[in-house]
Amino acid sequence: MDKAIWALWYDLPDDRTEHYLAWLHGDYLPRLKQRPGITWVAHYKNATSPAMLGSVHRRFSRPPAAETGSGTQYVLLTGAVDPLLFFAPSVLDEEAARTGLDREMLDLRIGPQSYLFNETYRVNGPELRLRVPGTTPGPAIQMGMLRMKSVEAQHAVGKWYANSRLPLIAGMPGAICARVYSCLCGWPEIAVLYEFESIEARAREFEPQETALAKGPPAGELHQLPMDALVHAPGSPMPAIRIWPPVEH
Repeated sequence: MDKAIWALWYDLPDDRTEHYLAWLHGDYLPRLKQRPGITWVAHYKNATSPAMLGSVHRRFSRPPAAETGSGTQYVLLTGAVDPLLFFAPSVLDEEAARTGLDREMLDLRIGPQSYLFNETYRVNGPELRLRVPGTTPGPAIQMGMLRMKSVEAQHAVGKWYANSRLPLIAGMPGAICARVYSCLCGWPEIAVLYEFESIEARAREFEPQETALAKGPPAGELHQLPMDALVHAPGSPMPAIRIWPPVEH
């Protein structure tokens, strides 16, 4: 029901953030959600912890910002039933053609990283019941976007997700789902979107896995790979909390 996503990461100027968010949540995103074929729209705010900044983010190589954009404060995700809906007509072209207040607000985005992805596979977690299929991702996510520097690295990473990371999510308390995407438009080769019932559950159950990985390649599929064989987009992997639609407590 929601095989494709448009992922947009970006920053905002401090003095216009409140005005922008009021327009985005109150006007623009409800309109975007009405577009034929769009299944959901979700807006998230970066919640990267100091522990991740000090370990995981220092471990991975990064591309030049000029190749990708540098925005990391917010993540706007748009789900669609089919990736062709992002091209015919193009959501990117439509947004570029906006005028008036829409244009003024869209131009506030700083360093946007804009990518189109198609889902290749997913695994459901123990808390899948918290989200109806085809609806907005969970209250908390982590999204990573990366490239591999060789065919050997691509194979090793694929085996690691299949044999280690995704089975871990399938049994992890607080995990809703994990989805692996191929990139159709933009710098990354793949993206991985993890969903959690809360940012606290992610920090408790998942973050220790990330910080342990940053200490060195684990035994198994990745143990022969140097960590610089994987190149992450700026800000990736990024934990984030959903700010629209509001999370119901």
